[in-house]
Parts: sequence; C-alpha cells; structure tokens
Amino acid sequence: MKKFLISFVVVFVITVIYLVFSQPIQGDNLGTVTIQVVDQYGEIVINDEISFSEEMSLYKLLEEEYEIGCGSASYSLDETCSFESINGHIVLKIDTVSTDWYNSYLKIIINEIDSNYGIDRIMLEDETVYKFEYISIGGDGS
Repeated sequence: MKKFLISFVVVFVITVIYLVFSQPIQGDNLGTVTIQVVDQYGEIVINDEISFSEEMSLYKLLEEEYEIGCGSASYSLDETCSFESINGHIVLKIDTVSTDWYNSYLKIIINEIDSNYGIDRIMLEDETVYKFEYISIGGDGS
C-alpha cells in the first residue's frame, strides 16, 4: 500500500509540473514589438517595429508578417509549418535567413536575454525586442 501511495504522489507531481510548464506565458493585448533577424554573417537583415492588437504568440506574429519555414517530422524544411512537435513549431527560416537544423539554428533572444521557451510559448509583450540569431554549430550534417 505504501508503494502505491508513493507512486501515486510521484505521478501526480509530475503531471502537475508538466501542465504548469506546458502553458503559454501570458502576454499583453496591445502594443508594439521589434523583430530582429541576424544572418550567418552577423548582419541584422530584419529590424522591424510591428504593432499588435490582441494577445498572440511570437510564432503567430512571425507567421503573419514573414515568410517562415519550420522543421518537418524529419527536420527538413517545411514551408507550410504543418508539423508541430510536442514542444511546438521549430522555426528554421525567416525570410532569407535559413538554417538546416543539423549545422545551425535560430536562437531566440528577448531583450538581450536568451529565451528558455520555444516560439509557441512566448507571448508578445509591449516594447520588447525579439531577436533571432543565426547560430552555427559546425558539423557536416551526418
């Protein structure tokens, strides 16, 4: 009986933790954000100020404002972004800046602080700078 009770408590705690951390972070309903995209040469190729009028995720804003591509189930580029992993979309391309997942990725930086969350969980906040920086991790893709 004691093992059952301990097992039940552990499963309950893990479930609660999962539910808490899988919810989007609350954002603002109205405001202006800055979107910056840095290419593989360290150049800022996008530096746009965009207004929003409803609570939305950073992914939704990118989807509406830019030509994006996401990782498919096999991590190849999917222009439709139809695949969504357990943690949400994996953005591999924003306009002309494109990564290949194996050798590079787009790091999300919010007000000069690296994000701990995926793009679907980040809700827009007024007067915030969202930067996507191309990061090369090397390798040959094999």
